[in-house]
Amino acid sequence: MSDSFMKLRCKAGDLAFIINDEDGCEENIGHIVKVVGELDTDNYGLAEWRIEPLNMDAWYVHTRRGIEIDKRPYTMRIGHPDIWLLPIEFDSELSSEITDKAEEISDEPSIILYEPSACEE
Repeated sequence: MSDSFMKLRCKAGDLAFIINDEDGCEENIGHIVKVVGELDTDNYGLAEWRIEPLNMDAWYVHTRRGIEIDKRPYTMRIGHPDIWLLPIEFDSELSSEITDKAEEISDEPSIILYEPSACEE
């Protein structure tokens, strides 16, 4: 068994921050995801979790065809190496509350704010 499986940071059900991503997918860094399980091995032999982004309309995914954007509702299998995830420590009740709220917010229309100078001609 690979060393990456011996020292897992996350477990199924965790909320986690994305702390690293592949070239072209850097927009995902800093966002919160839910680790939904299905631990697998990526192309480099690293432990990889299936994840679901929370509160994002689009997610950048590296595929064989290059970088693609998957939009809500997500249709691609989104996997992420365990070492690129930073679990957020909460008790289970608070974790569930946060997940529910993030899903509720993601269904609301987005608000785009503009700098005042950007609107001047």
